[in-house]
Amino acid sequence: AQHSQLVSHVIVPAGPLAAFRRTTPKAQAASANLTRSGTMSEAVLRLWPLICFRRRMRAMGLGVLPVQDKNHHSKTLTIHILGADGVECSSEESVRKSVGPFVRWMDSALQSGSLGRAQNSLGRMPAYPPSTSIDSLLIEFSGPNMPSTLIGKELDLLTQTKSQSAAGLVS
Repeated sequence: AQHSQLVSHVIVPAGPLAAFRRTTPKAQAASANLTRSGTMSEAVLRLWPLICFRRRMRAMGLGVLPVQDKNHHSKTLTIHILGADGVECSSEESVRKSVGPFVRWMDSALQSGSLGRAQNSLGRMPAYPPSTSIDSLLIEFSGPNMPSTLIGKELDLLTQTKSQSAAGLVS
């Protein structure tokens, strides 16, 4: 099982994953562009059992604060990127370059159901009903050097592949 993790990833497709393992100049340039997305993918994969557990508890009305609407169950996954600056956020294009691959990979993993199958096959948590699925992703950048032109701006990072599970993905 350990070896299979080295040659495949539940979220990261085979092509980009291979770039992380090669030492050619082209592969190194590709992996430099994909590092943020690869790190986010691994973090989500590791946190997926907790994400699903918390969503299931909320769906049952547990863990809901009294001020929250018990009938409203958000299917938005929010990811906070702390310490963001001009490297990731100097322009809309730099945002797309730094997290766009992650958004597309997550969309694909959600569409295929591979996240649920992976957790179940690893024996971590049982498969989850559709009520715990994610239909939107919000990526919030926060940092002292955020360009004012991007503060509070929403970007559609799935312009190429609008899908039902990820419709409304914003950053």
